Amino acid sequence: MTENNIVVFIILVSLNAVLTRILLQNLNYYLMDKGIFGIDINKAERPKIPEEGGISITISFSLSLVLFWYYFSNQIVAPLLVTTPMICLLGFVDHFRNIKPYPKFFYTAVIGSIYTIYYIRMMPNSLVIDLLLVVAIGVSYAILVNAYNLLAGFNGLESGITIIIGAALSLFFFLTGEHAEAAICILLISGYLVFWTLNKYPAKIFIGDSGTLVPPSVFFGLGLLTGHVLPVIFVMTPHLINIVIKYFSIGVKSRSDLKPLVLKDGLLHFPEQKYYSLIRLFLINGPKHEKHIVYYVYAIEIIFCALLFVIF
Repeated sequence: MTENNIVVFIILVSLNAVLTRILLQNLNYYLMDKGIFGIDINKAERPKIPEEGGISITISFSLSLVLFWYYFSNQIVAPLLVTTPMICLLGFVDHFRNIKPYPKFFYTAVIGSIYTIYYIRMMPNSLVIDLLLVVAIGVSYAILVNAYNLLAGFNGLESGITIIIGAALSLFFFLTGEHAEAAICILLISGYLVFWTLNKYPAKIFIGDSGTLVPPSVFFGLGLLTGHVLPVIFVMTPHLINIVIKYFSIGVKSRSDLKPLVLKDGLLHFPEQKYYSLIRLFLINGPKHEKHIVYYVYAIEIIFCALLFVIF
């Protein structure tokens, strides 16, 4: 990057952060007034919390991407500008409709298949190969995005993991020479860092599916379009381990069908419906405080992000 480019990028990151903060302060409390809020079930007083903070993050990030594309003229931004608002909207709709797992997986796969347009445009193949790419990319995208969304539900968890993964991938892309992709990762996590300050324990705002589905969508797209999809999948290994544990423990269930952890004396315990997940394995040797559960997941993610630079 030239000095001018660096200055412009710093302005874009700052603009994204400021706009995210403004929207979180105004849009999300407006949504709460309209009845869009969550209940913090892991607190004794069960407070009402503004939800779907992902809407504010996605609006800011999308506008910043437009400016990034205008100034740097990087074509990789185009598919991100299509998939990011769409996956955010799917998460927002799911808040109201509680979409069942299989339809949600299908809708997610359709959104992910948009990335196939890049390959069709850049590398013309036969119709059969193109259709196989549509299916393969769509299904892979849906698995990763939904896996990311299932490792959630605690103050600061999803936003913190996004910051950790985004920082690791930005460094990885920079070291491999994909400077624009590294910049996009930094642009993304700048909004999530602002959000994390409000979402960490005790949370003042929730991210909702509208915000949880966006990071894996962006990371997968950047990995796919640069040929580094395996490193991206690798740093999300904890999420994939989580869905494997859940699947063999209880099968495919809607979130509304699952009983949350039980709060007793400030600690989280197993409920009567005792299924397992990556987080619940941490409770096998006894109940834990919510903050310690979040730190445990952070630690696992940091280990995989460190291994990224050893293996790849």
